[in-house]
Amino acid sequence: MIDIYDCKNRLICKGNPVTGFVETKYQKQVTRTRLQIHDCIIIERDRVLTKITRIDNEQFKIESKIV
Repeated sequence: MIDIYDCKNRLICKGNPVTGFVETKYQKQVTRTRLQIHDCIIIERDRVLTKITRIDNEQFKIESKIV
């Protein structure tokens, strides 16, 4: 599992690019999902949008911006 940070350098979730497993925890709520290659998930937290896309079995693409 690798740590994934948003544009404000806050830990947003953890992910495993080999399996596509992504887990996020926020205020005692846990969300887990498994991304297929080229699938994405968007996490919005405190006016920051973070888009996580699974590129292949080795990496995620992270795009984060303040809205």
